[in-house]
Amino acid sequence: MEDHSPKWRYEYKYRISRATSQALASVFRTLGLVPDPYSDLKNGEYSVSSVYFDSPFLTDYYDKAGGFSYRKKIRGRIYSPWENEESKEVRLEIKWRHEQLIAKDTVLLARREWGMLLNGEYSQLLSLPFHERDSINLKKALWYIIRDSMRPMLMVRYLRRPMILQGDRILRVTFDHDITACETRDFWYTPFVAKVLPEDEVIMEVKFADSLPRWFRDIMHSFNLTRISYSKYAAGMDAVRLVRPLAR
Repeated sequence: MEDHSPKWRYEYKYRISRATSQALASVFRTLGLVPDPYSDLKNGEYSVSSVYFDSPFLTDYYDKAGGFSYRKKIRGRIYSPWENEESKEVRLEIKWRHEQLIAKDTVLLARREWGMLLNGEYSQLLSLPFHERDSINLKKALWYIIRDSMRPMLMVRYLRRPMILQGDRILRVTFDHDITACETRDFWYTPFVAKVLPEDEVIMEVKFADSLPRWFRDIMHSFNLTRISYSKYAAGMDAVRLVRPLAR
């Protein structure tokens, strides 16, 4: 029987300057990391846009703010700044986190199916033919969305530069910059965006399955980098609510 449980991996995050990210990328290249060949890269990077769902009481936001070790986020994701003619599919994801471990349950939705989700047409969506794993993941996501009356709250978008260890996809490093957020229920264009990070700062994420190579730890130590707990959704929500801060 096929195992449908999510696959867990470690995720470390660092908040660094753009100059530091460029220096690190140069060092990583000398050690065999290359741009991710499985990504359709433009100038070595691509756009990521995520629409996050939450309950009317912002349950997932406050789980992060409260520092709960086990929490989740539900989001739709496309790989372009806004919805356009290339946005034919949306990745509906549940991202799980337990301390430094993460896992994802994902189902690909056509734009029409994504529209059905936004319109609350859950029964019609479930009646469509999905592969077994996609069907299971869709049911998981809908269970939370229906139980908690979740709806789209926020879009976060940024540019990502990914690198992987050559010949081995276990170690992946991404540099995310130009992070912005806006309150919207879909991937539509809107000029009303808030900067989540200063232009000269970058979020570096390191993902791996078992353990980091010793040389990687040495590099982090030589650059005097410290891991942080960082959520683009929570930071984006804080940025757009700067004028109307959320109660904590």
